[in-house]
Amino acid sequence: MAPARNMSMLSAKAAKSLAEEAAGLNGLHLRDLLADSARSRGLVYELGDLRVDLSRQKLRTETVAMLLELASQTGLAKKIEALFAGAHINRSEDRAVVHMAQRAEARVESAEYAGLAAFADTVRDSDITDVINIGIGGSDLGPAMVSAALASHADGPAVHYVSNVDPAHLHDVLAGCTPDTTLVITTSKTFTTAETMRNAALARDWLGGRGPGMAAVTAAPKVARDWGVAEDRIFDFDEGVGGRYSLWSAVGLPVMIGIGPDHFAGMLAGAAAMDEHFRTAPFEANLPVLMGMMRIWNRNFMGHAAHGIMPYDQRLHLLPAWA
Repeated sequence: MAPARNMSMLSAKAAKSLAEEAAGLNGLHLRDLLADSARSRGLVYELGDLRVDLSRQKLRTETVAMLLELASQTGLAKKIEALFAGAHINRSEDRAVVHMAQRAEARVESAEYAGLAAFADTVRDSDITDVINIGIGGSDLGPAMVSAALASHADGPAVHYVSNVDPAHLHDVLAGCTPDTTLVITTSKTFTTAETMRNAALARDWLGGRGPGMAAVTAAPKVARDWGVAEDRIFDFDEGVGGRYSLWSAVGLPVMIGIGPDHFAGMLAGAAAMDEHFRTAPFEANLPVLMGMMRIWNRNFMGHAAHGIMPYDQRLHLLPAWA
């Protein structure tokens, strides 16, 4: 069952103080706040080689303390504990949130992961020159973003992503590929997504039974088998894994093929380290908590309805679409 709801955030005692704080800061220009070098230094947080700089936010170091008090008063610590304990905090589906398990060390040491990595190595060691991933939403955006971000590590077949039901998208990719050396991966949780399955059928016709053929990544392996994908080329994942978080699972197969299992495992290890940091770090040093409270500060107290995500590196240009 889902954990009991905590008190409304805006009815918490700290919310009144934050509302007064926002009213006082609204009249200040950011350049006046930035003139205080001690403030700027105090709003920089680090974890390994990651740095979060909050000094460009319209707040004071005292504001951060108020926000963290709000987090405490509304039971955030218990909610984080419930998340990692497997409570059904996914209220809309009455499920636990399980994507953290996809990047945990135990999964990397599992037979499922070993099979996925073995298949990726087989593809990388073969004559396959191109891999086409057909998916939509989280089955496309996450892997495509990571493939672009880690392009400098790519040393396997060229990896392409097709998501638009407009056949021109698939046609333009196929125009540069050869059936004899192209592997098509159909990625769909249900293996019934209309746009994905239409493109998959077109790609199957194009392959014409030649070359490496097709593979499937799905939470419905029986449906994939019935559609015609060979048993040993179906890679499943937990249906409780949400679309935007699925790239850590078998959905990341095209990424693994492109950069290799070792680099993929390194990416998972980095994500697992952040999970552990989020679970254990005190709020005043907890990067996910601090960034989450910035959203609350800007939206609920400063009245900023829009939230901008602007990548600092061209290789992260697909991050906003995925996020």
